[in-house]
Amino acid sequence: MKFYEWVPLEEIVNFTGFDLKDVEYLLANLAPNKLIQRDIKTYEGYRIYFEAYDLLALNTFVKRGSVNALGEIIGIGKESVVYEATGGIIDRHVIIKFHREGKMSFRHVRVKRETTGDRRHLSWLYAARLAAKKEHDALVALYPKFTFPSL
Repeated sequence: MKFYEWVPLEEIVNFTGFDLKDVEYLLANLAPNKLIQRDIKTYEGYRIYFEAYDLLALNTFVKRGSVNALGEIIGIGKESVVYEATGGIIDRHVIIKFHREGKMSFRHVRVKRETTGDRRHLSWLYAARLAAKKEHDALVALYPKFTFPSL
């Protein structure tokens, strides 16, 4: 979604290396769970919801051993949702922050945020990723003794 607002079906097929029928089957199973959206106005294209992006991030953290269990929501704001979790070998307490840049109230993210640069197209999902990266880099610089995993 870095290059498309709605990713063409052909691009998904090319990126995944799956057959068209397999991609259509998988997309059909993701849609009822509100993990993706489909648009057919100018061409058949798809985009993922924030929740799907969150699941991809959680999958990465679980595979790395950074997260073992997701806990309660400890904060919700206009740009993020924060969860408590456990992670690592010793089940230490960790915090996971999922960014929601622009989802609720920022219609002019490009003007208000320097993380977006001069990009012609910018999906909300990619804007959230850029904001998260900027925040991660600031935390690493401010608290060098702590670990801040990123994707």
